[in-house]
Amino acid sequence: MLKPNIEITQDAEISKVSIEARSEKELKDILKGLGNKYPGFDVEEALKSAKWQKEYLDEPLHFQNTIGCKDVFRAVCNAQSTSLSIKEVARQLSIIYSLI
Repeated sequence: MLKPNIEITQDAEISKVSIEARSEKELKDILKGLGNKYPGFDVEEALKSAKWQKEYLDEPLHFQNTIGCKDVFRAVCNAQSTSLSIKEVARQLSIIYSLI
């Protein structure tokens, strides 16, 4: 879920609010906003009646990440060609990252 899901439905004189939030803080922020928009809305009562549930993924996560840029690649190649120690490679990489 990238964004919280908020659904407000109205039946005659009753409004029902359904919220799917990623965290308790996010839920509190949403409820405070609803409290400001609807003066009769009780934020504390809504927090008490919240139903918490955890959902697990059906399949594994897959992601790809690129670290650094051409300068980092050059530093690693330079370190390999001159047979520098691992500590020296790490030092060079930290210098390059501090410049990015």
